[in-house]
Formats: sequence, structure tokens, C-alpha cells
Amino acid sequence: DGGRRKIAQALIQIPSSTQGNWVDEGIWIQRLGDLTAPTISLAASTASVKARKSVTLTAAVANAPVSGASVEFRVCRGSSCTWSAGQSLGFVAGATPSTAWKASGKGSVTFLAQVTSESGTATSNTATVNVKKAKKKR
Repeated sequence: DGGRRKIAQALIQIPSSTQGNWVDEGIWIQRLGDLTAPTISLAASTASVKARKSVTLTAAVANAPVSGASVEFRVCRGSSCTWSAGQSLGFVAGATPSTAWKASGKGSVTFLAQVTSESGTATSNTATVNVKKAKKKR
């Protein structure tokens, strides 16, 4: 069906002018435009960062309209992350959504992104960054 979904279906009865009987006629209501589910991939600006420095997260979104689509970024401590376990870093809209995260602590941190649009929701791959302890100033 080319990625299109049926939005609604109605069946109405119209009187037949020839025999006085009712004739069933189907009416399909379909949204115009592409309803292909969006896809998203996530990249971090670096694989390793010192604490108190920033990491830029950039999402590449496909098949989602620029207007009406939003991307949420989430973070988990450790080398794995699920959407429900992640802490939100906020929502960003636009063709190439990105956000900055200021590194803290020490160890692995994993990020996810999720795009939501009128044609569906998709979750990205994970991006893991190793946070190193910052050297103390003397």
C-alpha cells in the first residue's frame, strides 16, 4: 500500500432510484501525504570526554516532516540504555536536531534519541561516551 494506512472507513446506504432498494456505498477517508514511519540515528561528537566538557549529540531523522516532528534525547549511566530507563535531556525540533550535554562523573554514559511525528515514533541506536575524571587545577 505504499506506506499509507487506512484512517477511517464508513459504510452508508443510498436509496436506489431504479428499484426503491438501498445500495451500500463505501467511503474511505485517507490522509493525504506520506505516512512512512520515521527513522532516526544518533551520533555523539566524541567517544571520550573529560568531566565538565560538553558532548554534542546530533540526530539524523528520515521520513518525518520537519514541521510537527520532535526529537527527545535521553541519557543513562553505564554502557547500555533503554528508553524507559533514560533521563530526558529535552525536546528539539528541526531538520537536524542536536543538543549539548555537559559531562559529569566518571565512566560510561549512553544516549538515545526518539523522533515522534504524525506518521509514527522511532527510537535511535545508542551512542556511548566514556567520561574521564577532570584533572584538578593547581
